[in-house]
Amino acid sequence: MGRDLALNKPQILCGACIVPPETPDNPQIDDEVFCPQCKRVDTVEKAMEDANRHATHLASRALEQRMLQDGHAVRTVTPTRAPIKNLRWISSLPQ
Repeated sequence: MGRDLALNKPQILCGACIVPPETPDNPQIDDEVFCPQCKRVDTVEKAMEDANRHATHLASRALEQRMLQDGHAVRTVTPTRAPIKNLRWISSLPQ
């Protein structure tokens, strides 16, 4: 049978502590989230933006690695190695 994608849904994590933030029930975009360990605070919107940037970076890095493994793709597309800056919030996707 098919996988339940909801079980594999990435979470937002604190970039320093790698733990999920505390959020209100049914958070709205302007609500605040905070890390229970380091007490970092941001809006839901900012946390989501950072986590999306992190997920995009991981996807780009995975594509670059795949291109380098395939060898032939490197001739047609030049991979980029843009370093990710320190993000306050990251996604729970595997590194």
